[in-house]
Amino acid sequence: MTLVRKAHQERRTLAVVLLDVAKAFDTVCHQHIFNALRQKGVDSDVVQCIRSGYESCTTRIALRGEFSEPIATTRGVRQGDPLSPLLFNLPMDPLLCTLSTEGKGVSVGGSNVAALAFADDLVLLSDSWGGMSHNLEITAAFCKLTGIRIQPEKSHGFLLSPDPANKRNSMRVNRCRRWMVAGESIPLVCETDEVKYLGMQICRKKGLKRPELRQQVKVWLRSIGAAPLDPAQKVWFTKTYLLPRVNYRLTHGDVSTAELGELDRVVRGEVKEWLGLPVSTCNGVLYSKMRDGGLGLPRLKHSIPEQQLRRMFELLQSEDRMVRELAWDVEGQEDFTQRWVKAGGDRGSVPDLTAHRPEPEDILDGRDVQPPVPRQAWRCPVDWRGGEFHDWCSKRVQGVGMDGFKNSPEANSWPSRTSGAPCKWYANAVRLRAGVWPTKEFLSRSVQSPCLLQNLLRTTGGAVLRPDLILCKGESAQVVDVTVRYEGPCGGPTSSRLPSTSGPGPLP
Repeated sequence: MTLVRKAHQERRTLAVVLLDVAKAFDTVCHQHIFNALRQKGVDSDVVQCIRSGYESCTTRIALRGEFSEPIATTRGVRQGDPLSPLLFNLPMDPLLCTLSTEGKGVSVGGSNVAALAFADDLVLLSDSWGGMSHNLEITAAFCKLTGIRIQPEKSHGFLLSPDPANKRNSMRVNRCRRWMVAGESIPLVCETDEVKYLGMQICRKKGLKRPELRQQVKVWLRSIGAAPLDPAQKVWFTKTYLLPRVNYRLTHGDVSTAELGELDRVVRGEVKEWLGLPVSTCNGVLYSKMRDGGLGLPRLKHSIPEQQLRRMFELLQSEDRMVRELAWDVEGQEDFTQRWVKAGGDRGSVPDLTAHRPEPEDILDGRDVQPPVPRQAWRCPVDWRGGEFHDWCSKRVQGVGMDGFKNSPEANSWPSRTSGAPCKWYANAVRLRAGVWPTKEFLSRSVQSPCLLQNLLRTTGGAVLRPDLILCKGESAQVVDVTVRYEGPCGGPTSSRLPSTSGPGPLP
C-alpha cells in the first residue's frame, strides 16, 4: 500500500481498518439489489429478468429421506454465476459513494479517499482517529439497512501518527483506543503482526510486504516433478498454473530484479531436468515464442517489470478522473521513465504521458472529465522474447538453422501438444530442436579429466583464493584464469577470449 509508505515519508497521520464482511455474498438482500439496479438506470426489462431468476428460487432440507416444504430465499446471490459479483457490487456502491462524499478520508490528488473496495474486501481510510470512527458509523448504519453484517473480531486496524518527540521519520503506532463498530471493538494490529488483503501481506511500516516465494516455488516444482506426468505435461502445468499463481504476488510485491532472476534460475533448472536437457542448453529454447520454435515460458526477470509498467501506463491515462488523480499523485512521468528503463526500454523512447495529468480545472461540479488528449496505445519497451530467439540463433552449434523456424506455424505446432502420442517423443523433439541431441560429437565437448587438482593461494591480507591454474618455474609463478565456453563466436579462439578483471574467486 503506497499510502502507508507516503504516510511515513510525509509524517502524516493515517488510520486504516480492514473490515471482514460475514458471508457477504450470502447475506445481501434481493430487494436491495433490485433497488440498486433501478437507481443505476438499468432497463426495466433487464431488472425484471433478474428479478424473475431470484424470486422463483427456493430450497428444501433433506432429512431421513424426506424433504421439507419449499423455503423461499430472499438473500444472497447465486454461487458460480458470472453475474453475481456485479450484483453484489451494485448494493455496495451507495456505501462507497456516501463514504466518498460524507466520510472523512485522506486527501490524495485533491480527492477524498475514504474507502478501498474489491467485492467483499473493504478497507476504510482516514487522517485521524475521530475520522475513522465517523466512517465506521456510516458503514454500520448501511449494514443495518441492508442486512450485511460486519465481523469485528475478524477485522483489523492500525493508526500511524507522527512522533512529536522525534522530528525524523519516526512514527507512533496505535497510540489510541480501539475503534468500535456495531457495539464491538476492532482488534489493533500488533507490532509484529501482518494482515492479508487481496492475497498480499500488509505490514504497518512498508504497506505491501515483499513476497518470499523461492522456497514455495521449489516445493511446487518438486510436486510437479514427482507427479505421474509426461515431460510435456509438466512443462504445460508449470506455464499454465504455477507461474500465473505467483505472477500476481510478484507484480504487486515490488520484487527486485535479482530475486526474479533467481526464480527464473530455479524454474529453468527443473524444466531442463524434466526434458533431459544439459545445463549448457541455450535459454532461448525455453523463452522464445512458440511460433518461433521455443517453449514460450515467461521469463519473470522481463515479464514482471513489463506488466508493472503496463499497469502504470493504463492508470496514468485512465478515463476515470479520480483514478488518474490518484495515479499521478502517487507516481508520475519520472517514475514511469524509471520503470520503462527497468523493463529494458531505451530512455529516449519513453512515451510522454504528461498531457494526461489532471489539472484543477478538470473538476467541474464533481463530474468526471475525459482525458484532454486521446489515449496512447500500449507498446512494449523491448521485445525480450525476440532477443532470446536472436541469442539462440547466434549460437554456433545450437543455433544452426534456427532462422528457418521463425514464424513458421507448420514447423512449430508440436510444442503446444500436451496430450496423446506426441508426449511420448516430446522431450526427444525438444533436445533435437535445441541441438543438444546426445551424439558422440556433442558428448565429447563435455568430457572432463578424471583427476582435477585445485590450488589455493593466501593473500597478504589473509584471504584464501582458488585460481583455476598456477604455472610455476623456479621462483616465479603465473596465475591463469581459465574461461570455459559452451558456445563461441565464429572468429575462432582469439575472439572467444574474454579478459578477466575480477581475478580468482574466493572460497565460499
